[in-house]
Amino acid sequence: MARGMLVGDTDYSHQSFEDMEADLKNWVMNLIDVVKTLENDENQLKEINYWKRIAYNVQGFFGYSFQFFKTSIKEIESILSDFQNEVQPHHVKRIQSLAKTAREVYVRLGKYWHEDPWDLNKDYGNPDFQIVERYYREARGMAADMIDLGNLASRLEDFIGVKGKANKETKENQNAVTTPDIFIDKKRLQELKAIKSPRFDLAKLIHLCEELNTCYTENCFMASTMLVRAILDHVPPIFKANSFKELCNNYNGGKSFKETMEHLDKSLRKIADQHLHTHIRNKESLPSKTQVSHSAASLDVLLSEIVRIL
Repeated sequence: MARGMLVGDTDYSHQSFEDMEADLKNWVMNLIDVVKTLENDENQLKEINYWKRIAYNVQGFFGYSFQFFKTSIKEIESILSDFQNEVQPHHVKRIQSLAKTAREVYVRLGKYWHEDPWDLNKDYGNPDFQIVERYYREARGMAADMIDLGNLASRLEDFIGVKGKANKETKENQNAVTTPDIFIDKKRLQELKAIKSPRFDLAKLIHLCEELNTCYTENCFMASTMLVRAILDHVPPIFKANSFKELCNNYNGGKSFKETMEHLDKSLRKIADQHLHTHIRNKESLPSKTQVSHSAASLDVLLSEIVRIL
């Protein structure tokens, strides 16, 4: 579902229960991306001894925001799991509480960021300070997005007593969906191999997909992220675009396709760039299966659209 352009203005009044489940799952994926970005930024700033140069209030609330986002992941995942049984009043209250805290984070981050003397002493143009700016933008942007949880909670009240669509799935099956054993479905690969296009030779794309499956199956998650990035850079001409970002912005594939591609561009591409371009450090955090696998469904949407148009 497309969210509103202004902070907290998304209208959930006519949304289905399934729509809200999907949005909550998207929040979890986005939160995972943001937490990873903030963690990497903080580590970089500490390594170059720039973290201590941040104003005390800003630094303290950066830490508060980071912990809130980590807690929110667990809280939303817990609520989604509970939906397998039944929506209850406490789910509404818990989501409202997240929205309330998100608004506090959004407001106070903006307040502390523009307070004197910090506001007067910002080191614009310094590459190290640009990391601080990115941390601020990511944290405040995520908080702004989460304010919409309040609107979702109001609509969720109408579904108290309703059971989720996946009510009958076992926990083992749920985990299999979340962390698939193969990244690209074999049937999708067969569909790509069956294409005979007069305009595009899909040999390299198919080989990238096969290598991605091999790396993912062998737990080579860093290589997997890089191969996904290679696929995103390889396919834009099929959509009459010069770059994947241009594909996201201009291809007329409908709102759902656009949102899925934007998530793919923002999530795994960012993770891949992190592992491709970050210099060696005194402490590293390696990608996990969960971190990589959550973009498999989005990549399948991209490949299915290639199959459809070719």
